Amino acid sequence: MAVLAVCLCVLGLALAAASTVWPALETFDHLTLHLLGGLGASCLAAASRRPLSTLTSGCFAVLAAPALYAAAHGPWAAASARAPSLTILSHNILFVNEDDAGLERSIRRADADIVVLTEYDAGRSGLLARLSALYPHQIDCAAPLMDKFNAACDVAVLSKTPPLNARAGVEDGVRLVAAEFKHRGRGFTLFATHLPPPLSDLMSLWRRRPPRLRHGEAMARLSRIVGAAQGPVIVAGDFNATPWSRTARAFQAGAGVRLLGGWAPTWPATFAAPQLPIDHFFASPQIAGRVSLAPAAGSDHYALLGRFDL
Repeated sequence: MAVLAVCLCVLGLALAAASTVWPALETFDHLTLHLLGGLGASCLAAASRRPLSTLTSGCFAVLAAPALYAAAHGPWAAASARAPSLTILSHNILFVNEDDAGLERSIRRADADIVVLTEYDAGRSGLLARLSALYPHQIDCAAPLMDKFNAACDVAVLSKTPPLNARAGVEDGVRLVAAEFKHRGRGFTLFATHLPPPLSDLMSLWRRRPPRLRHGEAMARLSRIVGAAQGPVIVAGDFNATPWSRTARAFQAGAGVRLLGGWAPTWPATFAAPQLPIDHFFASPQIAGRVSLAPAAGSDHYALLGRFDL
């Protein structure tokens, strides 16, 4: 059993390395840390006199580590003593999430200057209507009755202050809301997005039709869009990409941004044991910030609360 586990982990890591030439295998790249942890546990088990119990304990530790890291970073991790100049809440609210009341409470409690929602469809316009007094400026590119498999665009941005200008829709194949704001006299552009998962690339190996836009290509196109912006930028949303993945690193280099907030896992929120950090804030080098987890409120993603100094 332990030897088989070693072989499977080595195979997974080889497939992760192969994703640099065969992008459809990128799912394994995002699982690299889990595969390395599993390999370590398997090697210990292979050398142990009690291989099954050692392997079980090691795999449990690999799965528990991200959840413990997440617990240390939220929900609602304490803010710094110095008040930030800008707060943004970003949350994949899940198309099938029926807890609109919980989402509304979570958004109101965060009381952020700007809210970014992904997996939002126009059938939930009542949620935005109830928040309109707090967030009178609302931009979205959603249509009714969408799901993650047929959504053309599923992003909404809510703001307490009016954007200087904004655009929303599918831009070069990327689901996007882009809005310029001025906060306390300083301007920046917010890009809110939801990128396709790399798992859809892997599924395309045995499906007749590939996804509309592969994960890596979507990241590359977003990089070009963000990189063309003038002035400081903040990029928020569900990237379906781990920070150590090839595509996430290439995105940061191409767009001229850096990841803020560490590697706190946001998905899956089920059973309070998230494993992968796939929701992020990226920002221009001159923007400082810290990020904490916020409640899932019925979603399979934890929300992120970013606090930024422009």
